[in-house]
Order: sequence, then C-alpha cells, then structure tokens
Amino acid sequence: MRRRSQLERMGFALAAYGALCASAHSDDAPSSTSATFESRSGATLALIEQAQHDLKRADLHSARHAFEAAITALDRDDAVDHTALIAALTGLANSLNALHEHEAAIAPARRALAYLRSREGLYAPEQRALLELLIDAQSQIGSIEAASDDLKFLERVSAASAHADPLRHASMLTSVADWYCRLGAFFAGRERHRRALALLEDRGADTELLRAKIAFARCALHELSSRGIRTSGGVFEEYRGLIQRGSSFNADGVEPGYRVRRGLRSEAEHALRDAAGLVSRSSTLDAREKVDALLFAGDWFQLKGFVRTARNFYIQAAKLLPGVANADERLAAPVRVLYAIPPRALRAFRTKPPAGDERFIVVEFTVRADGSVQTPRVLERNVTKSMADETLDALRTARFRPRVIDGEPVESRNVVLRQSFDDPRELSRPVAYSNAE
Repeated sequence: MRRRSQLERMGFALAAYGALCASAHSDDAPSSTSATFESRSGATLALIEQAQHDLKRADLHSARHAFEAAITALDRDDAVDHTALIAALTGLANSLNALHEHEAAIAPARRALAYLRSREGLYAPEQRALLELLIDAQSQIGSIEAASDDLKFLERVSAASAHADPLRHASMLTSVADWYCRLGAFFAGRERHRRALALLEDRGADTELLRAKIAFARCALHELSSRGIRTSGGVFEEYRGLIQRGSSFNADGVEPGYRVRRGLRSEAEHALRDAAGLVSRSSTLDAREKVDALLFAGDWFQLKGFVRTARNFYIQAAKLLPGVANADERLAAPVRVLYAIPPRALRAFRTKPPAGDERFIVVEFTVRADGSVQTPRVLERNVTKSMADETLDALRTARFRPRVIDGEPVESRNVVLRQSFDDPRELSRPVAYSNAE
C-alpha cells in the first residue's frame, strides 16, 4: 500500500513535467526547427511518456532503462530541451530510489534540480518533489547531515511562498516538519508542526488541516520508532534517525509500556482528537481521508491500551468503508499497532546482512477481539533459542488492530508472523491468518 501511494505521487509529478514537455514542442516551438530534429524530439518525448507509464505500473526496471535512453538521446542534441531533460532525470531518480538504489538516485536528482532552478528560480516551489526525493535517498544510505541540509533548503523554499500562497506554505511546512521527525529531530519537527497548524486554523482548508494534525501525531510515533518500537502505518519503515535501545531491553517487562506512554505526548493526542472532530463535522473531506484518520486514531488508542476508545474509532471507520473504493481490506485482517522489535533483529537496521542463509523465525498466534496476542507458538526457526524467546516476548506484549466484521471486532486465529534477524526490509511481517472465529 505504501509503495503504491509513493509511485502514484511520482506519477503525478512526472505527468506535470510531461505536460510541460508537450507544450514546449507545440505552439511555442520555433518554426525553423528541422523535420529531423522534430522527429528525434518527438521520439524522445514518446520514450519519456512510456517510461512514466512504466513507473506508474511499478515496472521499475523498464522505466529505468527508458529514462536512461531518453537522457542519452537528449544529451546528444545540440539544442537541449531542458524541460524534457528535467522530466527524464526526475523519472530516473525516482525509479532508482524505488529500486532501493538510493545512492545512484542522487546524481540524476541533483542534475534535475540544477536545471529546474536555472529555469524557474532558486526558490521555485516546483523543486519540492526533487528535494524530498534527495532527502529520502540520502537518509536511506545514512547521510543524515546531507539530508538535513536539503531539508533546511526545502524550508527556505516553503518560506519564499508564504506571502503569495499561505496554504502552499503551510502544506510544505507540514512536510518539512514530518521530515524533521523522520530524521529524529523531534523538537524541531514539533515546533514546525505547530507553526503549520497555526497557519491552517480557520482557513476552511479541511483537508490540509486534517493532514497536518495527523502528521503532528505521527511525530510521536516516529519518536517511538527511535526506541525500536514498531507501530502501524509504515511509521517505523519511514523513520531514518538513530535507534537507541540497548540489548538489555526486556519486551516482557514494564519498560515498553512506559516508553509508549512517554512517547505518546498529550499535545499530539490533542491534535489527534481535533482531527477526529474535524472528520465528524466536515462536509468537504474525502471519505478515504476520513477513514485513514479514524483508523489512525483507533490505532493510537489501541497501542495505549484504551481498547474501548479504539473500538469506537474502528467502528466509525467501518461505517464509512462502503463508500471508499478498494478499502475493505483495511479492517479485514489484524494489523500490528505495537511491537517492540527483538533487540537482535533490530541490529539488522544498523548492519548489512551476513553472508549465508537468512536467520528467521515463524510464529503462529491468535489475535483476540481486544487486539491482544494469545498462545504464540513457534512453527519454524533457524535461530537460537534466545532469539526465539526474544520474539515470543515481543509478541506477548504486542497489540493489534483487530479484524472487524459487521461493525464488531472479532478474534482471528492462526495469525502467522515471520521475524527476520538479517534483512532490514523484512524485519517482521504477518504472512497469513485464518478467518476461523
């Protein structure tokens, strides 16, 4: 789900560049352009269009090769079409980043950014997507300082649009704040979230305000990520900052509960409750936005242990699901909302996987209607007993969003989770469950 939405955002950005490319070669094209040049240019634009189509379909390798071919063709032309070149470079960078070739994505993104600034200005708001791509790629390879430098520049780009377009500035400032939290700079992130919310209040921009309030609350979940605690919505996977947790961490003790309570700040919870209120009274919000907000609120209170409050939000979301296309799966299976990752598995985020067979464990358990875990048992493992015990301890204190049927949370048996101790992208994931009551 997360990867699909990321690719959709790429597609929208590239489509905008594609439209610019088309317009650059229509009415404004010089009449003296030779037929040969027009033919070559048209073929290159068609290649970029095909690459964009491949990217939207998540055919990443085809997209990469097509964008590379387009860049090679454009570089050969004496009269470089910078608009098309920006589109191709941006597409190549997005393709490489989605293929987890983060370091390779940086050079084409930098080049596209230089061309864009030369055309549109140093603080052009159009560079937002490229700057966020650079922040993402650099933070993925551990270059937090370089990512922070681009984030600071993104904030300057946002400030440059403050007077001309306050809503755009507020939206960009929310994105800047979110990135600060994802990089582990929580104080800076919360301060910018407050400024963004102040800009959005009483402007009638319900969608932007709802997203900003949810993003403020998400910052608290990123703070839990910094302690090696995994929550819902891909928050842990998005986090790029330091993870500070010793090997003596006891998932079966009082420490996880304490860290959760400390991390879920009252200010963030207040913003979340405001978001839920906005959902109930707004007539302009999209149904999917409402469902996402209600599920997020439910997950928040579920991981706090406020089961009744969480249940009410889940039921509200279930009532709205029939009006949202392809959203039924959101409550069709248990979703983990709190999981203290076993210490030895957590090290996979800091080190490269060792050579040889992957170390993993597969555990089966029941998720009760209140989201707690019952009767975990090992199905398969090639790890030591101490690693297996760490995983079982983590599951005993885990909490899930329960499956909801006909508006009521129900028990799910035979839920299966695979915990990797090597691959950072496969740390732990549910792989199956049974509909048996």
